[in-house]
Amino acid sequence: MYEEGLGVPQDNYQALQYYEKSLDQANRSSDSWLHLKLARMYENGVGTTKDGEKAIQHYISAGFGGDVESMKKLEDVYANGLLGQKIDTKKVRFWSDKRREISSRTL
Repeated sequence: MYEEGLGVPQDNYQALQYYEKSLDQANRSSDSWLHLKLARMYENGVGTTKDGEKAIQHYISAGFGGDVESMKKLEDVYANGLLGQKIDTKKVRFWSDKRREISSRTL
C-alpha cells in the first residue's frame, strides 16, 4: 500500500516499517515474500539506508522459505562477492543445489 501509494501517499519508509511489523506477527517469520521485499529494500536503500548485512539475512530467510529468486540472488552474491560478502564457492553450490531441488519439484 505505502510502497506503491495505493490510497495513501507513497512512502517507502512507512512501507518498510509495515513489512517489518508483519514479520513480527505470529507465523509470519517464515514468509518468504516479505523477506524478499525487505531484502530488496535494504539492498537498494529504499525507505532506509543501504544495509548489505540485513539484505543478506532476509535473502537467506526467503531462500530457506523456498523462494527461488532469493536462492538465485544468493548464488550471485557468493559467486561475485556482492553486498559485502566474500566469494564462497561452497555457499554458491549450496544455493545452486537448493534452487535446482525446488525447481525440479515444480516441473
